Amino acid sequence: MWIRTVHFYFEIVLFCMTWMVGSLVIYLSMFRCRDVLKDYRNMLTFTAVVDMVFVLNSVFTMETFYVYEGVLYYYSDNPLYPKGQFAAYWSGAMFSFFVLFSIIITVIQFMYRYGLLCRPEAYTKLQIGGAFACFTVYIVIHHYFFWWTFNPPNAEYNDILRRHGQSLEWYIVADLRSVNWVWLHFMSFQMVVSVSYTFNILFGVKIIQFLKAKASSMSEKTLRAQKQITYVLFIQALCPLMDTVIPASFVCLNVIIARNAGLAETAILASMAMNIIPFCNSLVVILVIPKYRQLVWKMLRHPLTHASVDATHTGSVAISDSQDKRSTSKVGGRSSIMVSAGASAH
Repeated sequence: MWIRTVHFYFEIVLFCMTWMVGSLVIYLSMFRCRDVLKDYRNMLTFTAVVDMVFVLNSVFTMETFYVYEGVLYYYSDNPLYPKGQFAAYWSGAMFSFFVLFSIIITVIQFMYRYGLLCRPEAYTKLQIGGAFACFTVYIVIHHYFFWWTFNPPNAEYNDILRRHGQSLEWYIVADLRSVNWVWLHFMSFQMVVSVSYTFNILFGVKIIQFLKAKASSMSEKTLRAQKQITYVLFIQALCPLMDTVIPASFVCLNVIIARNAGLAETAILASMAMNIIPFCNSLVVILVIPKYRQLVWKMLRHPLTHASVDATHTGSVAISDSQDKRSTSKVGGRSSIMVSAGASAH
């Protein structure tokens, strides 16, 4: 099938591009732009590392989907991936794990930013770590039961594949033709997504309300700087929604509704779309934050001399999340938050 060949090379190219862009974000955050975003650069670095691990798993397993007659097949399309039933379960579970993990990372980012801007005291590392641990433990437990909710190969599933000209050796199956444990798996998956985006919306609304309320007391530079970070958060939250939730929902609906249709190509395209998230996350950081964008442009124009470029003279915004906090003065019994920013944003 031609789409399998496209998928193979797509994963390799996407891996190279994601590691290149992700490494660039880490390099800029830790070494060239230490005055930009200050403490928040640690969150950007952590997200970039997670994205790079995500895409490393994707290129190693090349996990994809096939849909035939109401049966959803999970299959590792990498010819170099180890063969065996355990390996088939492992690749399916890890693919699903990283998809959910990329979504809960957006919640932690919103929570972190909300604490810095909107609370009298920012969330402590223990509170942030506790929220992150709760989400992570749940999705680990969720995927632990992968081995009991998905079916191994059998004669019936092999016959379905043969009728559609396919021959897969090691795979796992989500058989949605009848009510079984796999339905609970997908309901749990959807619950994690719904809870995550509920928190994202709540935190996002509070952040926007805060910026509107404080706009008159902020300098134009500071307000622009805060909006840049907010844009990054919202776009990174939107990427999993567009690249994961919508394609996954489309595949599941096709499995349920179009039971007699061969939708293999559609399902493979959906799996490819889900793997774009890591690349998009790092690309958004570079495109939206002016100082990152300007440094990358200088590197591209002068690849041999970019190391001599002084990051402090790129004319962009420097924000300290420790200063982003506050010099507080009591006004009518409430704390007034003054956000600090550095040079101008373009």
